[in-house]
Amino acid sequence: MTWPTGPDAAPTPSAALYPEVSGFYARQMQRLDSGDAQGWAATFTEDALFHLPTRPEPMRGRAALESGARTAAAAIAAAGERRRHVTGMFVIDERPDGALDVRAYTVIYATRIGGASRVHQVCVCEDVLVRARGGLRVRSRRVSLDDQATDQTADQAGGQAGRAGRAGQAGRAGQAAGSGPGGSGPGGSGRPGPVRP
Repeated sequence: MTWPTGPDAAPTPSAALYPEVSGFYARQMQRLDSGDAQGWAATFTEDALFHLPTRPEPMRGRAALESGARTAAAAIAAAGERRRHVTGMFVIDERPDGALDVRAYTVIYATRIGGASRVHQVCVCEDVLVRARGGLRVRSRRVSLDDQATDQTADQAGGQAGRAGRAGQAGRAGQAAGSGPGGSGPGGSGRPGPVRP
């Protein structure tokens, strides 16, 4: 995503839109953190797509999202932890058809019952929100994790190493870094991996 400035910059959303979007995410994330899998899944459209870097294919539809949230909640409870998703720093762009492109930061905190809290994960959510009966719904969500290399950072690393005379080796490393998920989330890190925001 690029961030235009000057005359090409996106218009500022209406004064009422920011609190509406902020309130939507507050309710959505608190449903997830409280273990309300059905209520959380209901904040998505029936045919929603959820792209996670820890999965080779997107999750499709409310049933899959609800099932994933239930599995994550059970794993977190079995580990004796609580999770809190804190979402903010919203950038909102309105489409001509009324849909909203929303980019937000999410910090996921994990607390062991009777123990200390820690930052479990930091990620970026890129959502498309649409209006449905009862309010906003997520039509699509793409999550990127801060601890995983993006294609851009992998390319930059490869280019710098190549200028240092290690182009072949860096190219292979860059391909590995940008090839997809691994080591984070369900089945990766060994920590219980929740369905992320």
